Amino acid sequence: MVWWPFGPCSDTGSLTDTTMGQKETQKYLNLGILFLVLVGLGLRVWGSSWGLPDLYHPDEDKIVNHALAFGSGDLNPHYFGWPSLQMYVLFLMYGVYFVSGWLLGQFASPQEFLVAFAVDPSTFYLLGRWLSALLGALTIWLTYVAGRRLYGRDVGLIAAVFLGVNYLHVKDSHYITPDVPVAFMVLAAFYFTVRIIQDPSRKNYLAAGILAGLAISVKYPAFVVAFSVFAAHLIAVRTNSVKLLSARAWLAAALIPLGFWIGTPYSLLDWNNFLIDLQHQQIQVSRPLPMIERLETTLFLNPLQALGPGLYVCFVAGTLLCVLRRTSPDILLVSFPIAYVAFLLATGGLQYRYLMPALPFFCLLAAVFLSRATGALKGRFLSRAWAHTFTVAATLTFAFLPAYRAVALDLSLARPDTRTLAKEWVEQNVPGEAHIAVESYGPSLISSPRAVPSREDTSISVEDWLQHRNKITEKSIYGKLKDSRLGRDWKAYNSLIDGASESAQQGRPRYRIFRLRPIPYVWQLRLETGQLREDDVKTHPEFKHFFEPAQFLCENDIDYVVLSSGADTGRKMESIIERQGDLLHRVETSATGWLGDLPFYSFHNPAIEIFKLRSRCRS
Repeated sequence: MVWWPFGPCSDTGSLTDTTMGQKETQKYLNLGILFLVLVGLGLRVWGSSWGLPDLYHPDEDKIVNHALAFGSGDLNPHYFGWPSLQMYVLFLMYGVYFVSGWLLGQFASPQEFLVAFAVDPSTFYLLGRWLSALLGALTIWLTYVAGRRLYGRDVGLIAAVFLGVNYLHVKDSHYITPDVPVAFMVLAAFYFTVRIIQDPSRKNYLAAGILAGLAISVKYPAFVVAFSVFAAHLIAVRTNSVKLLSARAWLAAALIPLGFWIGTPYSLLDWNNFLIDLQHQQIQVSRPLPMIERLETTLFLNPLQALGPGLYVCFVAGTLLCVLRRTSPDILLVSFPIAYVAFLLATGGLQYRYLMPALPFFCLLAAVFLSRATGALKGRFLSRAWAHTFTVAATLTFAFLPAYRAVALDLSLARPDTRTLAKEWVEQNVPGEAHIAVESYGPSLISSPRAVPSREDTSISVEDWLQHRNKITEKSIYGKLKDSRLGRDWKAYNSLIDGASESAQQGRPRYRIFRLRPIPYVWQLRLETGQLREDDVKTHPEFKHFFEPAQFLCENDIDYVVLSSGADTGRKMESIIERQGDLLHRVETSATGWLGDLPFYSFHNPAIEIFKLRSRCRS
């Protein structure tokens, strides 16, 4: 008898085939999966307070602010760059938090609740991050049950181990973004497609359809899971279980858009703005790169870093094995990742986080190969007991690198962020009202109040935006359009938050802050390919520092410049600072170890350099 991490197994059966009774075996399995889920939850919760109360993730505030603003009574998000389901779920969580605080005497009114958020948003962001962590941990369980139904318990267990410690999945489970929740919803819908090929009942079709629609309502690219629903139906037709145009197939097809509408109801109620935001999102995401570069990034670079070398080889081998075998479970398993990767290639979605919905499938494919390889060795080259030991050893070996990286990431997130340390140094050593130019992903310094620009020019028409949308990706006209579409309740909410934040910051040093925004990556590509002219970008004053840095520094009387390794404002600016500035302070820390730097570390703990300029342009 050999030992599998989830209980003993004999050398005469599968990994979970034991001489014990079925109930005792199931007990060990349940305890094992519970252990995996709890370990996965711990990895995803650990370090979830990173950066707080400062906000360093560029996207989290979109969901949190919209969720809170629903409390004003206007449930229209007025923003459709992402669908609304996650915002509504977080709104409900905030509602429970408010009612609990009201009963305990912590909040006397909704206004006081919002003031608490403006003063210190830590608890509000922790709730959202814990939701992502919980859904990430539950995805481990869904991976197990889907793998078990398709190929047996061995594949389900191995895949659950791989996903449980997956570095990229652990990393993005710390954020309030749609990436991890959409992976959970996609896998939930996929689980019922698995049930369809085994039991094509109406309830399984219904569940697959509605969950697929809800998945799309978390993030639009999840529509690809509809291909898996269709594939499961064709498999059921091939086995003569159902007819091609059966009523249950039509029901599932109808429930997909219904599920999306349930999660994002204003996609119909505010149809015009919904289409505008979809078009803007498409422009933002698209990458006009040659297909060879898309293939390299999507099929090799990103998944290799996300999985680790060993697991990546197993995933590729598992994919080839399923394509060659083409059994019903094989066809269904590859239906989503192949269609989804094809979608990423077609649209140029090259961000690493876009792989998130496919990660559970990558782990399942790697587990399929490992299980089949063990089966080939069993009885030929190794005894069954040694084959079991080989499987356990291979699983733990391939899981080691992702697990190591996940722990290193959590250790890094649990430490104070470099921007927090830089902010403390600036507030202690730089006099108030100094003019400071700060790169993106720099410290959150408090800016002195400035005159509020007139809103008279925000009444932009839809036609005006449509006329300019293909000329440039982030035209200021789009921001004006978003401002003009906000209702009275939303503006009152923003005013209350701004006022409370202003009061909470009284007594702290304030500075004249000038943001050094990097040229968007899409713009750079379009400049290089001739789709965008440099003059078009120069018309935007917020990017003057990129093309005319000396004039920018002089016109704004800049005293200090704060550079961050997480951004790039151009070599021209850096050369000027190196010649005319003195380095006062540098803050640097990174999550490294004997296995090297962490991949996809992005905006965490960038190196911060604080310069004081020697020359002045003031008269």
